Amino acid sequence: MLRYRTFPTTADLGVFVYGKSPEEVFENLAYALRKIVGGNKKLAGSGEKTIKLDFPSLEMGFFLWASELLFLYDTEKILPSRARVRLSSTDLQARVLEGKLISPPQVYIKAVTMHRLSFMKIKGRWRASLVFDL
Repeated sequence: MLRYRTFPTTADLGVFVYGKSPEEVFENLAYALRKIVGGNKKLAGSGEKTIKLDFPSLEMGFFLWASELLFLYDTEKILPSRARVRLSSTDLQARVLEGKLISPPQVYIKAVTMHRLSFMKIKGRWRASLVFDL
């Protein structure tokens, strides 16, 4: 099953993320960010972080989750190697297995934007999208 795919936008990079459930969409966003930034490069070390977020909607939760993952990379060079997410209607609890990217990133993402932000169910499958500012 396709976990994510990118789409071009002017000077930015869009991403569609898919899943059988909203939780799987959030988990697949962590996978997508790891692949986009780190490619197939190995991550040094390993650790685990717990992330908790409150949000008013799945769409905003998706945006905040992407922002939190990018913040971890920007501040600590940590990329997720795997994430396990639990969602309720207004909060997220995630356990993120992580590693540090020692080599230069494949793509440098400056920010997560709300451009084309969406989170919806289409024909029994969940899909979310957003755009990264490069």
